[in-house]
Amino acid sequence: MGLGRLVKWAILGPLIIYWILLGHIFCRMWFQEPKPIKIEDFPKSMKRAEIDKVVTGRKEIIAAAKEAIAGNITTEFVKKYLTEDGEFEDVWMLWKV
Repeated sequence: MGLGRLVKWAILGPLIIYWILLGHIFCRMWFQEPKPIKIEDFPKSMKRAEIDKVVTGRKEIIAAAKEAIAGNITTEFVKKYLTEDGEFEDVWMLWKV
């Protein structure tokens, strides 16, 4: 009696918890409306020319970051965006060791 009961609850216990969590997920999906996503924007007091300056300034940084992620790190990138004490660590080279 004791072993059978233990096996039964070892199987049913996790299943019950799983079904409770799954029911919670379905209730959230079907019966609750999500809150609208808050979108950050520039302050209304900023002029369009100032916003354009900020955006164009960030485009260069984003383009440089994309190049660095792609693995095209140039000396100009290192001089412009990295500090003097920064060390370059190539993850792919560590795998070859």
